[in-house]
Amino acid sequence: MANSISGNPWYLDTTGVVFKQRFKFDGGTWNAAAASATMELVDNTGRIVFNAVFPTDLTPVQLPKMGWINGLTLLTLSSGNISIFVAYK
Repeated sequence: MANSISGNPWYLDTTGVVFKQRFKFDGGTWNAAAASATMELVDNTGRIVFNAVFPTDLTPVQLPKMGWINGLTLLTLSSGNISIFVAYK
């Protein structure tokens, strides 16, 4: 399946550039099927926005509100999908 950014929340399951413009990141959730799965989100400059290792108890990981960020790339996603809430774009 491919990323979907037409609604809110955005649904991400494929690595690569997600959005190139500045937007307000209003939190989200990462669900994975495997303990120790990894994910990393970066902005247009390569600055880490969020990264995590999925917990062994398989509890979904909550992504905090980040405020305004300059673009978004899903650099790594070894398992699962990410839902991101967008306040403004």
